[in-house]
Amino acid sequence: MVSVKEKYGYLPTSCREWENVPDKWKEIDKKLEIHLKRRSDTCKHLPGLKFSKFSYGLSNDVIRYWSEKGDTILDPYMGWGIRGAVALVLDREYIGYDISSEMYGVATDFLKKSTVSSLGTYVYETHLEDGIKLASTKDESVDLIFTCPPYYDREKYPGNDVEQLSKIKGYDKFLVKIKESLENCYRVLKPDKFCIWVVGDWRNNGFYLFHKDVINLAEQNGFKTWDVMIAKLRSPFAYKQAGKCDRMKYTAKTHEYVLVFKK
Repeated sequence: MVSVKEKYGYLPTSCREWENVPDKWKEIDKKLEIHLKRRSDTCKHLPGLKFSKFSYGLSNDVIRYWSEKGDTILDPYMGWGIRGAVALVLDREYIGYDISSEMYGVATDFLKKSTVSSLGTYVYETHLEDGIKLASTKDESVDLIFTCPPYYDREKYPGNDVEQLSKIKGYDKFLVKIKESLENCYRVLKPDKFCIWVVGDWRNNGFYLFHKDVINLAEQNGFKTWDVMIAKLRSPFAYKQAGKCDRMKYTAKTHEYVLVFKK
């Protein structure tokens, strides 16, 4: 009899550190061309810092565990397309949305270049549209939602698209949009299937418990909170923040939450 670890290649536990680009995904990652930078070369702290990449390792494990081959994976906030590439290589169909034309261009180019799956071809669609509304996706048509939304204004994404979540002024207004996003996630997801959001908390003149707010809003929209995992991170900011953290007697945030909801 095949053990759970043999079945998935890992033991499903609630607190782990995933490799950002495991060996299995290095050849595919070489095809992801991101020339945009998060910080300028003249920035005082971490000059030339590139935009973060979502973890291939986490994507692999989530998609393998919470979906089956042939399933349709929906990603309302596609970003660079990493979750999409992993879904396709694992023989899932993929639907991705992004409102930023710059990020959409990088992601669609990346998906086109990704290695052909064992099925011989990829089945995917991408939309340069508002991932909050999911207007091009039918009700109860997807098998898994897997995404990582903007963390309010913590990271400014490329593009001047005024509707971007990271450009909203006011956390309360931001949460209104998150609530609408979860409403539409519930609408398009098939019954008894899973919706997985990767989120983090932050401090900025106060402590924003974003993971708690997402859980509350998801449950208000009918989802059941099914599981929570802690994803350990290697943050480039942790050492820069150490002195301030010591003075304030709080800790540098080096983890994210993988929130699993069930319809």
